Amino acid sequence: MGGIIPLLQNGEAIRLEFIRPPVHLFGSCQRCEEADMSAYRAYIMGLHDRSIGVVQLDCLDDEAAIKSAGRLVDSHDVELWQMDRPIARFDAQSRQMRRK
Repeated sequence: MGGIIPLLQNGEAIRLEFIRPPVHLFGSCQRCEEADMSAYRAYIMGLHDRSIGVVQLDCLDDEAAIKSAGRLVDSHDVELWQMDRPIARFDAQSRQMRRK
């Protein structure tokens, strides 16, 4: 289920689509049913670094989760977490990732 929230940009409201949890994406693995997968969350960041959506990623390790989360970057920054452990942040404007 999705929705629209208005944002202010240069004094004008713009529409921003967002997703509601949970959305699940599976990391790249050939036998996911046999693998010991870990749950990661990719937070889609809006203005003032507030989360406007979250995608749950089931991946084998940090590297697979980073690869999957990198595909989610469009016009918004993305933060990747495993439970309460920050993994990485992806900057949409510069297209760079930094590990936390």
